[in-house]
Amino acid sequence: MIRRITVAMFSLVLVAAAARAADVTGSVVYANGHPCAGAEITLQGPVQTRPVLSGSSGRFLVPKVRAGEYTLTVKTPRGVAQYKVAVAEPSVNVAGLQAR
Repeated sequence: MIRRITVAMFSLVLVAAAARAADVTGSVVYANGHPCAGAEITLQGPVQTRPVLSGSSGRFLVPKVRAGEYTLTVKTPRGVAQYKVAVAEPSVNVAGLQAR
């Protein structure tokens, strides 16, 4: 049985520069601040779907993502949450996705 988790996006930082693809980085943590290792992160958009896993520190990297609107899905042992992410710059940092 999958339970829903609450995920809060604390910051979305866009760094300006000329490029055709962006690196999307971020981290997934539980409400107590501990990292969520092995979270399944999927970035799904109009042209591509990119799955990755968070590392032992909860951090993840989705490299070379084309510009566009994406749905970022985070699946942990405690449940699933989704976000909308706009990729328009060469570096997008989605920090502090909180899994409760």
